Amino acid sequence: MSRVAVFVDAGYLFAQGATAMFGEKHPRANLTLDVESVFRALTDTI
Repeated sequence: MSRVAVFVDAGYLFAQGATAMFGEKHPRANLTLDVESVFRALTDTI
């Protein structure tokens, strides 16, 4: 059995996610995160 651990820096995730979505950084307080979608996207890449 193999195991994988993925550690995600939340600040980086918010900053780069905002840049990818809007072309610029936005304050973290103005963003929401769909945790299930992020989890699914990360597990699909493994």
